[in-house]
Amino acid sequence: MVLAAAFFHIAPPSLSASQAEIACVGDVMMAYHLKPVLKRKGPHYPFDKIRALLKKSDFVFGNLENPIGTTGEEYPDKEYIFRMEPAHAAALWEAGFRVMSLANNHILDFGPEALAETGRHLYDQGIASCGAGKNIEEARKPAVVMVRGKRIAFLAYSLTFPIAFSAGPSTPGTAFADEKLVREDIAHAKKYCTWVIVSFHWGEEYTYLPSDLQRKLAHTAIDAGADAVIGHHPHVAQGLERYKKKIIAYSLGNFVFGTRNPNAVEGLVLKLKLRTGHSPRAEILPVLVQNTKTGFQTRPLKKAALRKFIHRLKQLSAELDTSLRVKKGRVLLP
Repeated sequence: MVLAAAFFHIAPPSLSASQAEIACVGDVMMAYHLKPVLKRKGPHYPFDKIRALLKKSDFVFGNLENPIGTTGEEYPDKEYIFRMEPAHAAALWEAGFRVMSLANNHILDFGPEALAETGRHLYDQGIASCGAGKNIEEARKPAVVMVRGKRIAFLAYSLTFPIAFSAGPSTPGTAFADEKLVREDIAHAKKYCTWVIVSFHWGEEYTYLPSDLQRKLAHTAIDAGADAVIGHHPHVAQGLERYKKKIIAYSLGNFVFGTRNPNAVEGLVLKLKLRTGHSPRAEILPVLVQNTKTGFQTRPLKKAALRKFIHRLKQLSAELDTSLRVKKGRVLLP
């Protein structure tokens, strides 16, 4: 069973009791070409150049794009199949992850047994999960994190193939992003949580603008009461949108991802800043994820590459009627 668990975080004294800061990152897949690297360098290696940045936030949220385990059988006729070693799960905790979405097109690569095993390994590390489960009821449950006495709910949904990965009334899988269910889940979570964050696995890979369907669904989530929408799957960073004073990040791109695709160059760390009685704000931290250059060590983007990327991100966000502000090298969504 995948466990939607609450994690109670002891906050650093530097922020007031009314604030929370979440480092939201993109796709995490610690398998495939990354496997031999982890055997040589150790499981913490991919995070060594980015961990200090992540630790400045209360905790990290991301999308786990592989099951963790040794059980299960490969899903038939699927081009790419990923599975992560259980011994490497501790590196996720050490990097600051406390919540992970499992709603994606790889979490059932080794079937229901590996899905259940994934939930157990995350739970044993103190990491909550959402977006998948033994049936649709469990897949729809939020992961709830408490920060300074405030509850934050995370809901996650997938809009990607194979459709067979979607959970049913009595079959395991991911939560499908049905608008009615999304509205119901957000409304329920708002009853007992201060903030609700919704994650969608959606869109077309290696495209830089969201589709009309994605924008409609993101707006539906905000209209239903979500404070922020976080997107995954395209493997590249897309623009950000300010909608009704809330925040939509359509794609954060890759974060730590075990492929060598030359098109996956930059990703985003979105430092989501929540404060009671105020609209959410964000700082956007571009990262280099092109593994042929980084050796599978995600790191902050710098100098000319950073300036060029910020210019493009501002243009992409302007297409979504949103202005990003650059102040002393920091990219802000005020």
